[in-house]
Parts: sequence; C-alpha cells; structure tokens
Amino acid sequence: TRRSSDLKNAYTQFMVMKKLYKDGNKQVYLLSNKNGYKKGKLPIKHSLNIGDVIKIEDSLDGTIDISDFEEVKKFNLEDYLPSVKRPLDEIMSDIEAISNECIISEAGRKLNDYFFNDENFLDKFTHGIGGVSMHHNYIGGLAEHTLNVMYLTKVLCDRYNCRRREIAVLSAKLHDIGKLYELDYN
Repeated sequence: TRRSSDLKNAYTQFMVMKKLYKDGNKQVYLLSNKNGYKKGKLPIKHSLNIGDVIKIEDSLDGTIDISDFEEVKKFNLEDYLPSVKRPLDEIMSDIEAISNECIISEAGRKLNDYFFNDENFLDKFTHGIGGVSMHHNYIGGLAEHTLNVMYLTKVLCDRYNCRRREIAVLSAKLHDIGKLYELDYN
C-alpha cells in the first residue's frame, strides 16, 4: 500500500466495503463512512481489501479518483458504517411511550420486560440493522423499523377499533428480534 505522511485535514476516512469492477487500469471500490457510500477508483497496481480503512482526499460529488492514500490501522468500526439519522434515545423513548400506552396486562408487561429490561439485549437491539439491502440497513435501523411498525399497528388498531390491540402492538414490537442473531453489521 502507498502511504503519505503529509496528508492534511481536508482528507476523509472511508472503509472499503466491496470491490466492484475494473475501469481501464483502475479498480473501483465501494467506500463507506457515517455519511453513506461513495465509489473510489484506485490504480490496479495498488490493492485494497474489504474492511481496510483508508484516509483519502474526498471529492464532493461523483466517484473519488484516489491518487494518494494512507492506511488507517486503529479505528472504530461504527465510524464507517451508516447509522440512523435520528438520535437512538428519541427512538427508544417513542417505543417506550407506545409500549406504556398499549401493553398493559401483566402477561404483556412480563413478555415485554423479559427482552427490553435486559441490557445486553437492548445494546444489540439499538445497534441492530433492520435489513441487509431493502430497508433500514444501517446501525439503529432495527429500532427505527420497530418503532415504525409499532406506530402503524397502533394507528390501525385505533382506527379500526381492534379488540386485541395489546397483542398486535406487542407483536409488532417483537416481530424482528430474531434479526439480532440473524444479521450482524460486523
């Protein structure tokens, strides 16, 4: 890898997510950071691996033509993965508000609390992704998706005078918890 010791603050760090295709004498990569995804072209004589983090001069639009880069060895993975735009605390507060309004029986509260009073579960839930490519495919996406489904379920139950509102809302809240074990953003 090529390294430059005089890179300035105008440079941005990206993680290599995927090797896309060759374009003449350059390899095109999919690069990522918290702001989203960009394509970067690098001469074929240099090679990057998926998961590498590089510091490069960023272009505001289009594909980045990488002429110089520095490999970053120490990094926090979450700094290079897209994440939910809204603060997770707000999302979780809204989930809790709907839960408190709709999940009222002793059995419903026990089932809810079994998961949502477990700190390990909550950490995974708030950092979980809602999907791989179709929807909510970013850190915090699972919590955002769950809130959306809970909200829509509550609105529909209220609109159509649902007799099993608590079960419907609790089901909406728990419907994707298996994704914590099925999908891994690492």
